[in-house]
Order: sequence, then structure tokens, then C-alpha cells
Amino acid sequence: MGMKLFNRPAEKQLMVQMFDLNAVFRLHAADQAFGFHMAGLLPPVKIATKNIKSRKMKIFRNRFRAAKPFLASLLIAFAAAVFGAAPRETTPDEVRQLFERNSPEHPRLFLRDFGILEQARQTPSGAALSGRILHEAGKMLEYPVVERTLIGTQMLHVSRTVLYRVNTLTLACRLSGERRYADRAIREMRNAAAFPDWNPQHFLDVAEMTLALSFGYDWLYDLLSSDDRKAIEEAIVAKGLLPSWENRSGNWWIRGASNWNQVCHAGMAAGSLAVFEKNPELAARTVARAVNNLPIALRASYFPRGAYPEGPMYWSYGTDFTAVLLAVLTSSLGTEFDLSRAPGFAETGEYMLAVRAPSGLAFNYADSVGDIGTGFAQVFLAGHFDRPDWIPPRMQEDLLSAGAYRREDVSKEGNRMLPLAMIFFRDYRRPVREAPRTYFSGNEAAVPVAMLRTGWEPEAGYLGVKAGSPSWPHGHMDAGSFVYEADGVRWAQEIGWNNYDNFLSRGMKLWNTEQDSDRWKIFCIGPFSHNILLIDGQLQAAKHKAHILECTENSVVVELSDLYEGRADRVTRSFRLNPDRSVDITDRVAGVRPGSVLRRQMLTGAAATVEQSELLLTENGKQLRLSVDSPVPGTWKITETKELEAEWDTPNRGRRIVAYEQAVPADGRLISTVHLVPGSTQEIPAGVISPGSAEKWAATHELPEFALEGEFTFECKVRPVRSRAPEKVWKNGGVAVCRDERNYFLFSFCEAPAASGGRRFLELKQQKDGRWGAADGIAPGEHRSDFRWEYGTDYRMSIAVSRTAVTGTLRTMDGNEAAKITVPRTPGEAVTSGRAALRVSGLQIYFSEPERSR
Repeated sequence: MGMKLFNRPAEKQLMVQMFDLNAVFRLHAADQAFGFHMAGLLPPVKIATKNIKSRKMKIFRNRFRAAKPFLASLLIAFAAAVFGAAPRETTPDEVRQLFERNSPEHPRLFLRDFGILEQARQTPSGAALSGRILHEAGKMLEYPVVERTLIGTQMLHVSRTVLYRVNTLTLACRLSGERRYADRAIREMRNAAAFPDWNPQHFLDVAEMTLALSFGYDWLYDLLSSDDRKAIEEAIVAKGLLPSWENRSGNWWIRGASNWNQVCHAGMAAGSLAVFEKNPELAARTVARAVNNLPIALRASYFPRGAYPEGPMYWSYGTDFTAVLLAVLTSSLGTEFDLSRAPGFAETGEYMLAVRAPSGLAFNYADSVGDIGTGFAQVFLAGHFDRPDWIPPRMQEDLLSAGAYRREDVSKEGNRMLPLAMIFFRDYRRPVREAPRTYFSGNEAAVPVAMLRTGWEPEAGYLGVKAGSPSWPHGHMDAGSFVYEADGVRWAQEIGWNNYDNFLSRGMKLWNTEQDSDRWKIFCIGPFSHNILLIDGQLQAAKHKAHILECTENSVVVELSDLYEGRADRVTRSFRLNPDRSVDITDRVAGVRPGSVLRRQMLTGAAATVEQSELLLTENGKQLRLSVDSPVPGTWKITETKELEAEWDTPNRGRRIVAYEQAVPADGRLISTVHLVPGSTQEIPAGVISPGSAEKWAATHELPEFALEGEFTFECKVRPVRSRAPEKVWKNGGVAVCRDERNYFLFSFCEAPAASGGRRFLELKQQKDGRWGAADGIAPGEHRSDFRWEYGTDYRMSIAVSRTAVTGTLRTMDGNEAAKITVPRTPGEAVTSGRAALRVSGLQIYFSEPERSR
């Protein structure tokens, strides 16, 4: 008999929303800890629940919970149908058969032959890391075993220290052949096995402890006494696997969307495979459960292009454990059930390349540190997907540096997963391709992000932009925020992660994401530390989500209206990264109460001074100048972070908030553009002519030495550098034959206003007596070329006059013709002779190597 889920109109209305998968995920996650909601496969559609009584909603929610296994399967099947690839489900029977067919002896986790370690040791990275492993293992020999202690309700620090020690000591034993390392690892495992429990109320503690004992048990199996084997086996089953089935209220992670799903299923699967023979039924059920439920987290975490919604630091956490699960399934069962085919997962290495800025620091949105380094997951994925380009030279240097690092105190935690990279090292020294300069997560991502750069050199310009919702796991109130680097300096910063214990020890509700939550009172998490737009100093709407409307090779547009619900009808923020490494940020607001204060703010570690209408930032001898283009005047403000921090906040010494504040005019609309221009951009290269300035963006530079008469060609090397004018203005610039300021022929680059699509093209036209137009008798469309020129690219531009025509030609630097426009000469034309001139209006262009020929 089928289960009856919906029998009333209001419930049927919600059932229709099943194919708004975002709604399904939101309801699904409402049943999980912290009230975190999941992202959808489709753009979000609000569920119409205003008129549904709470009793009806409860009926639906209860029936929804009962149907969750079916819905999870539906979502996976839907992904397979739409995207053509998806993980496949399994059963306990199939898991049991695969185990018997592969009949794995020990070791069976990660590898089947310890000889692999010696092969990895021959690589530069492996040689370096093996030295670090042996160094830290030697230090650990003298430490006492870890005591079971809790911080609040957690003992994660204990589990992580045990995992760090067991991983390090076990690998040291197999690398060196020395029994002393094994004996010390066994003593640590014996001690942990004797704990009364592994704290199932906070299941991450159980998962990491289970992985620790499973790894040590499997790799040291032949060195364990029968008593130690029995004690560890019983602990893995009784304190690891069984609580994952018994503790229903604490096991929301089974079908969760966050990193808990990845970590906990990996730990439980590793434990099951390590001691499979001791309880085959339990082990097979646990492995099948992991395989069938991990895709929920994979979809939420990597769809559609691999970006991780919890930020790059938690990418390392969640992806490390996903890599563990894939590796132990493959080594023990001979298959990973196509889990790595989850949409977006095969592209997540691209995300980790993009999220790392030229300085080496990460775009540390959400709860993330800036210095993330290169770890186990990156090494594993590069091999798993045969993508050595995911370990480029800078990351190879990371691995060598990590291997050379020697800690004196290794008594606590440490990089517990890094030793596992030894198993998967390869030689990365062969040439690799350069990664794309633009990365976009896709707007369907749970937390859409975009990263743009002008190049891969340390001084390159870099812009990271974040949308998404504050209420996502580990989310901050930072929709529309950004980081920015140029000239080797991170000018716009994020604080990122802070120690949770500071807040949990005070009883603050850190994981509550409601609008009035304590979470938004924390400086590094709430809105007042982020590079965002504030209206009257109020919070963003925590329940809503910002979207990226458009992402091109050098621009991003973010739709923020829902985040300012009740304060504005429409809010968008547009970013442009120019080839000269400068950035333009345009905020557009409408429907705001007249007189409201709009505040555009940015966190920086640079010294700040106000110079008339501009702001100057300086750091390590480098400069960044900020100016504002707006019809409404405003005021620059500089506030030290210590003035904004509460007693529970960790001090952010040397940092400050710079802000520009404006009052909204009577019509409730305002458009303002902030220009961020690095000092190096203002330095004109030798031999270059660059007419105009940021303040005077329309200018003519005449070249009297080039008198143009009769038949001639005037040519220059040109490079369009950046836009200087507001987005609403038509912009142009190029070479001209000039009689005077009111009469000339101009062959120019053109850029339309943003409202007209911002298209780029070339144009040959004249100004006659101060009025623009084509030559007499020439239709307007005949003097344009649709060639889309690019900022930062060098061209050869010429204007030629013959007896019958005026011709403009643009060539690439290799001599190929990119565009050519010819206008026939007719009586009454304004100019066929005069002086050569370089004209710009709204564009900065570098002109060089002018020459005339006949």
C-alpha cells in the first residue's frame, strides 16, 4: 500500500514545490541541527506558506520527514537525468559481495601494498614529507597518552590529537621499519579504546576517533597482540559504528548537507571496512548507508562547478574526508560507486586554484583562514582525476615547505591529514597548463562566488566576490563582499575564521542563524567587518540569498535586493577588474527611504588618509587611491576595528574600516561608483602617451610634428587600459586627423554604457563644426565594426586618407587585420588634412610608436 502524504490543498501546494528542489532541501535541512538550509538544483523559488496554518505545516513536515529516503533517491535520480552522471546506489548485499570478492587482507585502507610508500618517497614532495613525519613521530614517542576531556559538549580536540598521532606514528613505522613507532601508536589506540565513549552527542568526535583507530588497526594489524586487536575491534564497533545507528537525535548528519555528512560517513565507512569480518551485517549496512547518503552533501557542496559553500578552509575539511571515503572504498571493495561523478566534484580542483590569490592567501570567505596551504585532498584529487595541473609550481612549493617544516611542540592536533598524502604523491615536475584567469561557481551553487585575476604573477590584480546567504553553514553576513589584491598587497581583506571556543564558552548561540542571533553580534561574522553595503547601519536579512546575475572575464554583477528586504526595493553591486589591476565597484539602489545613509565599507590593513575627495591607502611602500563617482556628495570615514569590537571578539590589531557614506536623495535612488586604483597604474610607462586623467577623462593630445596633407597614413601602437568614465557614459578613444577642436576625423575604440549592454566596437566618424556624424551620404551603420576589442591588449591602429576615401584599420601585433572601416570622400567633408592627434573620452589608452607614411 502506498503511503499517503498529501490530502489537503495547502499540502498539495507544497508538494508542487518538490520540483523546486531548493524548497525540498530547505525543508529537509529544517530537520537538521542549527537550522541550516541546503541549496537547490534550480534557482530559488519562495514557497507560498503565508496562509498555511502552523498545524497544517506540521502535518506536512512530519510526512515529509517520513518520505525523506524516497526524496533523497529522487534528487539523485533527477541529477543523473539532468546532468548525465551521478553516483550510483548500493545495497548491503552488494557491499558484502564486493568485500568477499576482493577478499582484502590487511592493509586494506588506502593501499594494499606498503611498497607504494617507497615509490612516493622518491618524489620531491614525498622525500620532504617523510622527513617531517619521522621528525614529528620521534617527538611523539615521549608524550603521555591523550586524556578524555571535554570543552563544553565537545571532545573534538581529543579525537583530532589521537588521529594526528596515530596517522603520523603509523606512517613513520611503515616508512622506517622501526617497531618503536608502532608501539607508541598502539599505546595511544589502546588508551582511546578504553574511553567510556567517544562522545556521540557531537558525532564529529566519534567519526575522527573511529578513523584514527581504524587506520592504526589496519596498517599495524600484523604488529598487534590478540588482546589489542580485540580491544580495538570492540571499541570501533561499540563506540563508533553502533552509536551511528542508535543515536537518532544526534545523527542528523546522515542525510545532512554540510561537512558533517562527509566527515561522519568517511569515519564510519573506514571503521566498517577495517573490522568488516567481525560484524559483516553491521559493516555492510554502514558502508551502504555512506555510499547512498554522501551524494546529498556532494551535491550541496560542489554543484555545479566545484565551489565549496563553507569556504576554502572547510573545503579542506570536508574534501579531506570525502577523499578518505573514496580511497578506502576503492582499496577495500574495488569501486567508489561513481561517487566522484557527482556534478561539480570533478571540477573542484579548479576552485582551489582560483580561490588562492597572487599573494598566496586564500579568498577566505565564511569561516576560513587565509593561509590554507596545500593538503591531502588536493594531492588525492590530482591523482584521482589525473590532473597534475591541479598541483602547479606554487602548490608544489607548498608541499616542499610543509615537508621541511619542523615543529618543536607536536603534543596537540597538528595537520592530522597531511601524512596521508604520502600514499598518493607523484612527480609533478612536468610542464602544466596555466589555469583560467576567471572562475565562476555558477549561480546555482549554494553560495555563488566569482574570482577574477589579471594574471598569475605575484603583483597581479585579483578580485574575489561572494553572494549567497548568511544562513548557510559557517556563513557570515557578507553578501556582496569582496577581497582585492594588486601590487602584491591585499587591500580589501576578510577576517574569516575565529576560535569558536571564545563564543561557546560564554554561552553564545553561535550556530543559530535567525535574524536576532548572537552570531551576528560577533565582529568577524556579522556585517560590520565585511566589505559590503549597509543601509542605515542595519543587518542584512539572514534568511535570504544573493545571486550573481552575470560573470564575464573581467566583471561580476550581484543581485542583493532580498538581503535588504524592507529597506530597499532593488540593490545591485557591479564589479569590474581592469587590465591595469584597478577595480570599479558600482552600487545601484532604488526604493530606499529618502535621507537614509548608504555606507560602502572595506576592511584593510593599510594606513589610510583622506585627501580632499579621495582616500589614500599605503602599505609597504605601495599605494591605493579610492575615489567616488556619484551625483550625490558623501564623506569618507576611517574607523579602527578596536572601536567596533566587543569584549568577546578577538582583537584585529592593525586593521581598520574605511567607508564612504551618502544620504539617499528624495527619489530614493542612488548610483555610485568607487574606483580603486593602485599606485602602479598611475605610473605611465616610458615612451607612452596617455591623454587625460581620472579627473579629466576627455582629452586631446596633438602631435604637431606630424603634419598630415595629401595622401598619408598615420599609425600608432595602442593599448586600451581601462574605463575612466561612469558606466552611463559612452566612451571612445583613438587616432585622429584634426583641423581644430570642432573638426576632425576619428578612428576609435568605443564602449557603450552598461544600460546598453556595455558592448565594445570600433568606429570611424567625423566631427564637423562640433557635431558628430558620418561623412555626407554615408549611412551610420557603415562606419562601425563589430570587432570586440579587449582591455590590456596591444594593437596597431591607423587612419589613412587617400584621394577617394578615409580608412581606419586595426591590426593585432602579429600583423593580422582585426577590423577595417572605409568612408568614401565626398564634397563638404570636414577634414582631410591637418595634424595628427590622440583623443580619448572616458577611456585610458596607452599610445606609443607614432609614425606617418605616404
